[in-house]
Amino acid sequence: MQCHSIVRAAKGEWSGADENRDRSALYREIARGNSHPEWEEEVRSTFAGRWIDKAQSGWWVQAPNGSWSKK
Repeated sequence: MQCHSIVRAAKGEWSGADENRDRSALYREIARGNSHPEWEEEVRSTFAGRWIDKAQSGWWVQAPNGSWSKK
């Protein structure tokens, strides 16, 4: 997260679009850092699966097809 993003988050100005942009940048850099930029989608899927696994009962989670359901 860049400094201006931290300030925006502290002021309550952080949006879902900001979160998605930063998350995409993270996945891209993880794949590039492993010298395999083509792994970006696999990195994204791995993180998503782990977050769904760790989600608490009652939380909304998104399936790979884009549908939402309560865990």
